[in-house]
Order: sequence, then C-alpha cells, then structure tokens
Amino acid sequence: MVSLLRKFLIAGGITLLFLILATLPQMGYFGDAHVHVRERNQFGFVLVDADCNVSFNPFLYSLSWMSGRGQYSVSFSLISVPTYVGGGDFRYPVWKSQSELEDEAIITLILHEIPLNVICSFFILLTIELMKMRQLYISLASGIVGFPFGGPIGSFIAFFFGLVLAFWLLPKLRKKGKLKVIDKIWGTEKTTESKTRNFMSSPRSCHFRPSRVTIYYSEY
Repeated sequence: MVSLLRKFLIAGGITLLFLILATLPQMGYFGDAHVHVRERNQFGFVLVDADCNVSFNPFLYSLSWMSGRGQYSVSFSLISVPTYVGGGDFRYPVWKSQSELEDEAIITLILHEIPLNVICSFFILLTIELMKMRQLYISLASGIVGFPFGGPIGSFIAFFFGLVLAFWLLPKLRKKGKLKVIDKIWGTEKTTESKTRNFMSSPRSCHFRPSRVTIYYSEY
C-alpha cells in the first residue's frame, strides 16, 4: 500500500512539473496571434477577434497530439477584461495594448488545452511507475528539452536518442557498476528471483542448525 501511494505521489509530482513547463512559451508551445479589436466600451472591456497559430510540445500536450491538435490554426473571439488604475472616484480603466491582447489570445488557447492534457500526462506517468519502467523518464525529458531547439521534429529526434540512452547505453554502464548512485536514488531493487538465487548461493544458506531428536526404544 505504501509502495502504491509512493508511485501515485511520484506521478503527481512529475505531472505538476509538466504543468508548469506546459505554460512556458518556447518550452511548452510556440504561438503567434493576430488580433482585431471589434468593439470597446466605456468600462474598458474589449471585444477581440483573434487568429492564432500554435504548435505544442508533443510530450507536454500528448492528448492534443493524439487527437490531431498538436499543430493548428484557429480563429475565435474573446472579451478582454481591462486593467483598472486609481482608487475611489478616480478609478478608471486602461485598455490593453495590441501586444497584450495577442498574448491574452494565446494564453486563452493554451488554458483551453491544458486540463485534459494534464490528466493524460498523469496516467502516462502512473503507468510508467506501475510498470517499473523509469528509464522512460530519460526519453520524456529528452523529448521535452528538444522542443525549444527544433520544434516538434527536434522533440521526436531527442526522444529517440533518449530511448537509445535509456535502453542501450545505461544498461552497459550499469553492468560495469557505474550507476550505483543513480540506482540508489531511483530505488532500483533486485527482483525476488535474484534475491533467492543470491541467498541460495551464499555459504550461510548451506549451514543448518541441528534439531533435537528424541528416540524411543522398545524391547521385544
């Protein structure tokens, strides 16, 4: 039970990290927007038409990519809430600039995509924990870091190199005993079969304590 709870906590903690990274421009997404102000009112509210182009990090927005929304263009309208300055009777609205409206349009689009992607990421990470395949974290981290440098293509290439590192290079280093510290941090344990084999091959396993035997004689 404690082990299962630990896996849930690890998956939840990494999901929270993914959520933070997903909101960062360049790391979580590339996007640009063109906005047209349709109407303003005296209270500072602005009705805006926005045309947005966005590309998401495949390993932070997994569900978006699986549903065919990893890269797309969209047009929509939004109402921008003004910023108020002053106080009391001298409080008045300040309309947002063009660049601020563009940023708000992108953020609106990102916030629409994040909730379901966070849930998807949590279940993917939980599956990794339950299957004890933490080597995949190296691949995921490589894919995430590759996005700012090469977009989605760079992300997939980095993910592939992460797989090679996790499932080919690291096992070789582990055989040479150069990953003891990492194994200790990640909580790598020997399997029951390995433990049994080691126990049976131990000299102590061949020593037996003599038990006291009572013998009864009968005369015929």
